[in-house]
Amino acid sequence: MSWKSYFKRTWKYWAIGIFSLIFITIIVLFSFRARILKLVVKEVITRVEGKYPVKFTIGKANFSDYNTVGMEKIALVPIGRDTLMKTSNIDVEISVRSMLFFRPVFSELTIENAFLTAKKHNGADNYGFLMKKKKAAAPRDTTSSRNYGDLLNPLIETAFENVPDKVNFRNFKVTYESDRRKINVAMPELSIEDGNITTA
Repeated sequence: MSWKSYFKRTWKYWAIGIFSLIFITIIVLFSFRARILKLVVKEVITRVEGKYPVKFTIGKANFSDYNTVGMEKIALVPIGRDTLMKTSNIDVEISVRSMLFFRPVFSELTIENAFLTAKKHNGADNYGFLMKKKKAAAPRDTTSSRNYGDLLNPLIETAFENVPDKVNFRNFKVTYESDRRKINVAMPELSIEDGNITTA
């Protein structure tokens, strides 16, 4: 029997074997994806709490379809301080393959009822740990009013530095409180896509 005739007779078996292996892998992946998700969530919490002095909580996380994860009651609370960030719901499209390596890759985020609250009272704040250390700047002109953009920019940049290219916020509120001021910014809709921001 020639090699040509041998491969003609066996290629179907090879094809069936390969497709069967792929099918079994998919079945196993979907069977254990809830467990994998639980491990990934735990790893993300460990990383955040290892990097910053905070308590990071995710109340619930599960798959709503084959690649969309729904999370509820997320909060970021600095140790010994008031809550900095909380949100009621997040829906995220995630690469299932990336979860196998515990390096989740997000393609789209939808966030509902997000609250970012920066507070500073009696010299103590709940956001200072996020500020990047900078070289000493020239003395500030104390005769002019404070630039709150300079204060909030590092917070917002830190919050968004690891988000995907497409993010949709529904009911997003940013608050700054100090001994002398309270500033509220409410955005019913905020969308970020490919670096472009649109909001109401």
